[in-house]
Amino acid sequence: MGAYTVGIIIGPDTTLRRSFDVGTRLTDSVGDRTDTVDGLLLETMLGRYVLDRSGRAVWLLIDGTRTVAEIAETVARTWPAEPGEAHAATLEFCNRLSELGLTRIVAGQAVSRASGDPGPVG
Repeated sequence: MGAYTVGIIIGPDTTLRRSFDVGTRLTDSVGDRTDTVDGLLLETMLGRYVLDRSGRAVWLLIDGTRTVAEIAETVARTWPAEPGEAHAATLEFCNRLSELGLTRIVAGQAVSRASGDPGPVG
């Protein structure tokens, strides 16, 4: 699979790992933004991405062993949000991380946006 997985939709049964070429640093704040307290700064050769506290929590759970659904369950238990809302937000966030090339698919089902057909990955 290429560096970017644009056109792939990550599903709840997909297992992701962090890309090896992503550097991380803790952030107290970035510029005058206060929403980045306890966040992470992700750095690649192509860009920098700032994660807030909830993004950091998801990022740290992406370890190549948990499915997106398992990550969402953990998020739903630890954050003050409705379970359905936590699942949808986690799935959307994981898709975005994948589109940016910050994660890689280890196993599970992914759906091509072009074909709409699910297929095994990994």
